[in-house]
Amino acid sequence: MKLNKKNLKNNNINHVLKGRAFIELTRADHGVMIIIAILIGAVIAGKSLPDIWKFVMASVAGSFLEMASFALNDYFDVEIDTANKRMDRPIVRGEIKKEHALYTYFILFPVGIAAALMVNISCFLIAVLALILSTIYDMKLKKIKFIGNFYIAFASSIPFIFGALTVREEIPSIIWVLFTMAFLASAGREIMKDVIDLEGDALSGVSSFASIIGKRAANYMASLFYISAILISLIPFFINFDPSYFNNLFYFITIWIPDAIFLYVVYILIKGNDDEIKKCRRYSLIAMLIAMLVMLVSAFI
Repeated sequence: MKLNKKNLKNNNINHVLKGRAFIELTRADHGVMIIIAILIGAVIAGKSLPDIWKFVMASVAGSFLEMASFALNDYFDVEIDTANKRMDRPIVRGEIKKEHALYTYFILFPVGIAAALMVNISCFLIAVLALILSTIYDMKLKKIKFIGNFYIAFASSIPFIFGALTVREEIPSIIWVLFTMAFLASAGREIMKDVIDLEGDALSGVSSFASIIGKRAANYMASLFYISAILISLIPFFINFDPSYFNNLFYFITIWIPDAIFLYVVYILIKGNDDEIKKCRRYSLIAMLIAMLVMLVSAFI
């Protein structure tokens, strides 16, 4: 009986570890951000909550394609992640086999494409484009990071467009503003991450802004992108792209919460302390999530 209980306990622990490893492999936290971005795009474009069925299908499409892409990314990135000592990667830790990441990709992406088709043709075409670009990136562009940085920024921003197209045939101007803001912040984050990974990337033959122009210049470049994103975030308050944001004091006040975090990240980047910059990876992600929540709430206030 004691042996059975011990085996049961070990099995439960293994299931928990495997569940955590799957979440880390597919970056489920990014999936949540994508769903929120899709909702924001749909709400702002449609001036109301989207049709539940379309929103669910759009969310499945966006999150599953994102999860598939990250799984394929880790499949091709084992050597680079090992060189960079990325113990947050379950394959590096040995909790997931390399081939299982590939299986995950081939299971998830067809579901994502099918879900997009259930929304409409426009979303289906964007989903197919996103799948093609993500696969090319994971297979070829990963080692050319100064190009890949902007692909990642595009992939992080396109959910706003995707969400808008779930409810409308045309894309409102305010959505393009949000797209631009997200693109700039994401580009800054990717360049910043390359500074952190410079040593491992060099050992793996990866070319990034940090390796081409140096760490300090790359830090300044990332800072410039963050500052540009902050400035773009203020535009909807001053220019009437959309009545929900124009002269909306709630939006103007609360958007400074993520903007303040971005400014802190800029300060750390200019300061140039490598240990502190590593912490900014999570800070910037939190700021982006808060910014999206502010946009969503402001659409109703």
